[in-house]
Amino acid sequence: MHSCAFLTCQCSHTSHQKLKRTRVPHKLLPLSHRLLQKSPILPSWLAIASTHSYNYHGDLLYGSHTLPKPRTYTYILNAQVRLVIILMHYFSFALFLCVSMATNVLLFPLASAAAAATRRIPRHAILPTTAAFLRPFSLRPSNPIELFAFSLSASSSTTATSSLSPIHLVASDVDGTLLTSRHTVSSRTVAAIRSVQQKGIRFIVATGKSRGGVRIALGKLGEELTSSSAPGGVYLQGLIVYKGGEVVYERTLEAAVALDVMAIARKKGISLIAFNGDRILCEKMDESIASVTAQHEPMPEVVPLEDFISSPSSSTNKIHKLILLGRPSVIDSIRPSLASYLGPRATLTQAQGDMLEVLPPGGSKGLGVQKLLEALKVDKANLLAIGDQENDLEMLKMAGTAVAMGNAPQHVKAVAGFQTRSNDEDGAARAFERFCLDIR
Repeated sequence: MHSCAFLTCQCSHTSHQKLKRTRVPHKLLPLSHRLLQKSPILPSWLAIASTHSYNYHGDLLYGSHTLPKPRTYTYILNAQVRLVIILMHYFSFALFLCVSMATNVLLFPLASAAAAATRRIPRHAILPTTAAFLRPFSLRPSNPIELFAFSLSASSSTTATSSLSPIHLVASDVDGTLLTSRHTVSSRTVAAIRSVQQKGIRFIVATGKSRGGVRIALGKLGEELTSSSAPGGVYLQGLIVYKGGEVVYERTLEAAVALDVMAIARKKGISLIAFNGDRILCEKMDESIASVTAQHEPMPEVVPLEDFISSPSSSTNKIHKLILLGRPSVIDSIRPSLASYLGPRATLTQAQGDMLEVLPPGGSKGLGVQKLLEALKVDKANLLAIGDQENDLEMLKMAGTAVAMGNAPQHVKAVAGFQTRSNDEDGAARAFERFCLDIR
């Protein structure tokens, strides 16, 4: 029987005819047979019949001669039909991939835009966080799970940053951002900052430290950033703002608020320090107070603090902020009651777990940076802000480009539009290179 479309095999339990065995080279098989043999998704029941009444297994063919009755099987499947079925399998799989990719590319940005509109956050500040595959490739985290998310489409990172405004000024936190966990600044970070400055982008620090603390922490770089020839700086959580060597904005605590906090600290047995410009004051020295020097702050001075605050005669006797020092568990327990007691008279914030800072009402880095931007006539859309803690939130929210450090807590990362690596992995340098220097 000679047919390309049908194969009829007859077999009997009582008698049969010997089959001839013929070895045929693979290259002599029809193209459709060779494709079918190599198909990884070919169902086994399709690999039974072949054209010209051949049953094949590998390259060994059995000539199909007519066999005695009574049982007959008809396979209405030839090689061409099976090939069409295989192509349909591949087409279905390709269609599935296209639909999946279209969902990621279209639906995630739409959802991000809706969320941004609801929360009144700039679209570009939330899009890269929601759609991880659109975040910059050079800012990939070391976490394996997030790294996998980045690898899905790292090549599309340009889409996320192309809509950002050009960077004219960088405002950077110091502790946990420019400084590593060992309180040092890496050579890569210093080199990146200098490259940013050489490109004509102004660089300032926005920190809870005093100016003296920045000089100690960053060494020669700190001296340059705090000099009168520098663009300026935001210090003491935005309570003192310099443009060059001139103070353009300043806030202080009311004496009554400072005295009330001192009384609570004495009652609770918690150490307390007060910041008077670049000076740090305390009533008595203890281990917790002395430890601030490990944060590159100036050595605290022991003074009759209550008399210093109460004295109305001198304009220099002003307190910008207070810091309560203690174990994180103690700080966490006292914060709610202190916030309730002070009410609108003060603002509380934290840069680390063992310190609780008391600021004038509304005081923040964000407000300080805004005042400096106004003095320098720079739009906040052209600002790159980078930080890692609660005291950086207002600054990150206002910036056109906001970057959270990899070592930042989750609620800080949620506010920032982008996330870089940790302070021990040159995260700040990577962000400057990516957004200011266009180094991927």
